[in-house]
Amino acid sequence: MTDKDEHTYEHKTVTPPPKEVMDKHVGHWETVPGTKWIGCIPLKVDAKINIYAPTGVENVYLDETEVDVTCCFCNKMHQCSTARSTSGGMTREEIGLEESKIRLSGKVVNYTRDDVGSHIVTYQADGVDHKGYRYQASRLDTFRFSNFGDATMTSETMGCLQPVPYKYNFKKVSRFPKPLSDRFLRKKEKDEKKEEEPPVTPPSVQVIRRTPGKVSRKEAVAYAETVLPIHAGHAAGCKVC
Repeated sequence: MTDKDEHTYEHKTVTPPPKEVMDKHVGHWETVPGTKWIGCIPLKVDAKINIYAPTGVENVYLDETEVDVTCCFCNKMHQCSTARSTSGGMTREEIGLEESKIRLSGKVVNYTRDDVGSHIVTYQADGVDHKGYRYQASRLDTFRFSNFGDATMTSETMGCLQPVPYKYNFKKVSRFPKPLSDRFLRKKEKDEKKEEEPPVTPPSVQVIRRTPGKVSRKEAVAYAETVLPIHAGHAAGCKVC
């Protein structure tokens, strides 16, 4: 497979990595400590990723990401996301939690072995970054698994408003996922509760009727509760109208 540029691969059939290689992703990953610079702006990034092995009959890998960013040594940002890899890890969907607007869809675009026998798996993902739909992003994640048990990952992201890509290096520090912070758990629980809430279906037909000429207060209250028009998009019983 040949690459057109740093973030675009030819559309060709990719040989799926063996399951034993995909299982090497499972565990706890952390960024290599250090300060990154985007132009004259210093960024200190502390990122942690948990990747979980498939359970049950579905060959689905789940992962959680928590990122703490300190910009200019004082401005702090906390971003979280979860992802789901299907087809044995060949495709991946990442969605941000709470304030994060990340929506990335990716897939394995290359699998190879280098001269010393290391397995190299490359994912390419496209979508929007944490700022939202106006900020398109493309990310290239390259995992390298050596024959000696070492595992590293390089993540390189290019944004539409970003003149140069920023790159972060990760190292697998444990073969087992580790608990993330309480802040991450609160955001995840809040997001799960939001998904459990049934959607409000607005009425398809508005009820519009004239009020009677002279009515008592009791009759007026009963009327307001039953036949006032309800605008589409408002919950049933809305009195905004």
